[in-house]
Amino acid sequence: MLDLVSNGRVEWGTGESATALELEGFGISPEEKNAMWREGTEQAANMLTMRPYPGYQGKYFDMPCRNLVPKSLQKKPHPPMWVACSRRETIHRAARAGLGALTFAFIEPAMAAKWVDEYYDIIRSAECVPLGHSVNANVALVTGMSCHDDEAEAIRRGLDGFRFFGYSLGYVGIFGDHRRRHYQHVGTVSGGEGPAAGQRRARRHRHTRSAAFAPEGVRGCRG
Repeated sequence: MLDLVSNGRVEWGTGESATALELEGFGISPEEKNAMWREGTEQAANMLTMRPYPGYQGKYFDMPCRNLVPKSLQKKPHPPMWVACSRRETIHRAARAGLGALTFAFIEPAMAAKWVDEYYDIIRSAECVPLGHSVNANVALVTGMSCHDDEAEAIRRGLDGFRFFGYSLGYVGIFGDHRRRHYQHVGTVSGGEGPAAGQRRARRHRHTRSAAFAPEGVRGCRG
């Protein structure tokens, strides 16, 4: 439905979940969540593509023969598929399944670039067996960025702030006390002047650290 009303602009994100807050709410075993995600995602892609869907009886998902209508507007053969990643191993798993890797990586840019190279190495190899009906060879990677008059200072503050946020997520959770202190920290990274002043300075000075990874020679890469 979203693909139809947006005139074919939907990107399809999937994920197996990671936190006890999410898993326990649905009575899901952490040991089984990957297998459950894989089975359900594969069958969802089949439903969007096959006419009719022949049905499926698996360990976690059952559905009789049906025809899902209307199909998505993007019929090549379905909207681009992504999977949420939080670790290097999950990025590798995304590549093996031919899925785009949507990752929040609290690491330095040099290490992020290495992870992206590994992703595309797997995409190009025989290890890549698409879980859906097409390959979405893309990585969306969050990394540190800061704006400042001095580029070296922007790099230092950006990396310090991102390490702080990574600590808050990894050790106390985003709903802990560190969240408030994190946003206070972000609000002062432009020289201690507060968010509004920082935004004004950012418009005047564009010393940033960010990267878009889309290596040449990867078939189907959307950039």
